[in-house]
Amino acid sequence: MDDDVNAFTISQRLFGAGCNHRNFAALAIGAGIGCTLVLNGEIYHGSNSAAGKLGHITLVPGGELCECGRRGCLMARRRALHDCRMGTQERRRTDKRRPRRLRRRR
Repeated sequence: MDDDVNAFTISQRLFGAGCNHRNFAALAIGAGIGCTLVLNGEIYHGSNSAAGKLGHITLVPGGELCECGRRGCLMARRRALHDCRMGTQERRRTDKRRPRRLRRRR
């Protein structure tokens, strides 16, 4: 059984951007961050089947807590940036509903 990134990579190998290549990488950014390597036409899984699992590499030592239990993973950083951006967007929506004199200054 493979994960969704590997399934995406197989589709790219058969029908998409990788169909004319024996070696390529497929990067997927969605709920997670993953990458699958295709070497000599085959998916490379690595010794622990963790090759390409980029979301849990340490980006910021001691950083935000990740769902995996470690701190500073790329996924945790991405989630923190996403939450920050969503908070900014929510403030903008809220500000548009307020009378002009009560809006926050930027």
